[in-house]
Parts: sequence; C-alpha cells; structure tokens
Amino acid sequence: RMEIEKLILYMGPVTETGIAAANVQQRSVSLQDVKNSCGDAGTQSIDDLVYAYMDNKVQQTLHSYSRLAAEETPPMVLIRSLQNHVLRLHGVKTLVELHQQPLDLAMKGLQPPVFFKQADQFTAHVRKFSLGQLRDLLFRINDLEAKTKQSGMPADTLISQFLLKPAA
Repeated sequence: RMEIEKLILYMGPVTETGIAAANVQQRSVSLQDVKNSCGDAGTQSIDDLVYAYMDNKVQQTLHSYSRLAAEETPPMVLIRSLQNHVLRLHGVKTLVELHQQPLDLAMKGLQPPVFFKQADQFTAHVRKFSLGQLRDLLFRINDLEAKTKQSGMPADTLISQFLLKPAA
C-alpha cells in the first residue's frame, strides 16, 4: 500500500479526495515510473550497473555508476554487488562444467534466486564467461577492494577506472 501511495505521489498532485486534479494531464504509468518511485530503486540501480558491466555496455555502466554515486551509494556496496554476482556466476558455471549439472537446475539452487526478469541475462553471463575468466574477474574485484582500503586514492576514481575495463 505504501508503495502505491508513493507511486501516486510520484505521478503528480491529487486533490483532497485522492482523485487526480482536473488540470493534471492523465498519463500511463510506465515501468520506469514504478522503478523510480519504489523504495528499493537503489537495488535496481545496482543491478543495472552490475548487468551493464558484465554485458560490456560501457555507456550504460557509467550512467548507472554516476546515478549511484549521486545517490551517495557507498563504494563498498558497489564492489560487493559486483563480487557477489561474479561469485554466483562462478558457482553455477562450476556446477555446469565440472559436475555436469543442467544450467537451469544449477540456477534454481541459487539463494536468493535470480530475479525472473534477469534470468536470461544471468544465463547469458554463465554461457559467456569461462571459469578462468570469472576467476580472473574475482581477482580484479578483490584487488579493487584492497586498493580502495589501502591506497589512499579516492574510491570513486578506482571504481571508475575498474568499470572502464571490460569484464571479459
């Protein structure tokens, strides 16, 4: 209920009765409107960053990162989100390649499960990356985390540099 109230507020002014004012042009509610008004929009933005990076979509990655930075999302949240995604990919890839488990069964074992709207992208990532590439990417992410804690260089700079290098 609270999310619907936020959406109504986001969409525009209403009268005291809760009915849209006559001078407000009626419009459809888009998926983006819902995402923007929801309390967990930050989580979606982080997912946007992670999936854009793994898809080597540099422009989209930097746009998502800029938005998250403007929202003052802590750098460690971004690093850990990338790290967790790659770990999940590595786990599924290991089950598929080394234990001959079917991909859909390996994905069903993930906790939390892959969000249904991202399942196709996640599957594409499993197929796209080798175990060696995922391991190398994990080393790079761990190195990024260490540098943000030890180098004295601004975390924003380090993350930006990292995001400019392709995942594979």
